[in-house]
Amino acid sequence: MNSSKSKNQQLTGYEVLDKLDSLATRLNNLESKDCENIDEIVTINEQMRRIIEDIYSNNVLDELITAAHKETHQIVFASSEDKNVGVFSWESKLDCLGHNIKNIALFRSNNRVSTSSLYGKSMMYSEVSLLKNNNNKMLYQLKGTSHFGENKVNGYTISNGQLIESQIPNKAVSRQYANSTLEE
Repeated sequence: MNSSKSKNQQLTGYEVLDKLDSLATRLNNLESKDCENIDEIVTINEQMRRIIEDIYSNNVLDELITAAHKETHQIVFASSEDKNVGVFSWESKLDCLGHNIKNIALFRSNNRVSTSSLYGKSMMYSEVSLLKNNNNKMLYQLKGTSHFGENKVNGYTISNGQLIESQIPNKAVSRQYANSTLEE
């Protein structure tokens, strides 16, 4: 099944969310205990990843930001106030493989949209806030909750067309979040 239109007919932001919601609903309805249904679970996660990685248009990112804030969805999409970074998070149901939550970021660089899978501890990101770091670059603070219920924040900057994990100044993190990229 082809999950997206050709490059000339890219999905709109609304269509992206509809397709992701549909796939997330299918995923949520599958039993995953003891790796049950693992082949179908992996396939659905890969379809979701491909839909997100097919986003390259600034207009589609703008539509996603607008659409995501209009109603609730099966998949979480958090975006920064400057609209340059957005993060998809969803329960992957790949617990038996050690991947409880999947995260893929969209970010603007060089007048286009790029994607980056976010690795590390499983996090459900719900907020992206802004801060200038010590180098006067915009620092994106991705705030969320771990699979174990801990509030955490991770810092990222955009540099040379890449989304780079960056240290967050200690004074910039509220006490309700543990800083996993702490700068002393």
